[in-house]
Amino acid sequence: GYGYAEAPVAERQKWGPLITKYLRDRATLCLVLVLLDARRSLTEQEAGLFEMLEEFGRPTRIVATKIDKFPKSKRKPTITNLSKDLGVPAMAFSAKTGEGTDEVWQVIGRACGIV
Repeated sequence: GYGYAEAPVAERQKWGPLITKYLRDRATLCLVLVLLDARRSLTEQEAGLFEMLEEFGRPTRIVATKIDKFPKSKRKPTITNLSKDLGVPAMAFSAKTGEGTDEVWQVIGRACGIV
């Protein structure tokens, strides 16, 4: 999501190495949640992030946001396709309706040994 931050381009470019170092070296990092807008295609930057996370061996899950914008009949197929296309488990989420909130917390808890 840092590609969409409201900061000068030069500043955002500095974040790349910091984020890479954190994702590579942080010993206590138990899970990476990648928030993706379920309505749009994957960007090159996001594809690179998934490659990097795989290379680093980091457990990763996709949180498909804005799922409330889809009819209920399209939500599950959207999540299934996203997960299949990226090879990473995905879950639906809506900040507007709260859909998926419990699942996100359960996944975090299991991954970090809290639950």
